[in-house]
Amino acid sequence: MSLRIKLGAAFIVVLLPLLVVLLGGWWRMNIVLDRQQTAFHLSREIEQFFSRVNSEEQLFIATGDLRHSRDVLVLFSDLRPRIERFQHFSTENGMLRHGATVIDHFNAFQSGFTGFVSQVLDLQTFKSRVERESARLQDVADAVLNG
Repeated sequence: MSLRIKLGAAFIVVLLPLLVVLLGGWWRMNIVLDRQQTAFHLSREIEQFFSRVNSEEQLFIATGDLRHSRDVLVLFSDLRPRIERFQHFSTENGMLRHGATVIDHFNAFQSGFTGFVSQVLDLQTFKSRVERESARLQDVADAVLNG
């Protein structure tokens, strides 16, 4: 055999498997990058929702306006499917070891906020009743003093 044929055969024997391995690696890397991009988008979306929840919660604490608490509860209901989708995606790909704790913390946060809102509502109701009773007693006292 001539040297050209030997070099061509060696080139094909070495280059062809190397090319197959490189194409396989490139294809696998593309799959991994797509999954990573999906995880990034889901986590960014969840982070933005938590930021909105936090700002509405702070507005509720500062103003005491119940519209903000309603907005927080609506955001909670919108956020739950995203967290569950992220949890499902993460456990499916083996990325999240403690997936149940994420949803448990979310449930604890939601129930804590709901309890806080009900306490604030109870306190506002009690304050309103005390103010009405105080005004009524003031009117009675004024009537007794004048009459």
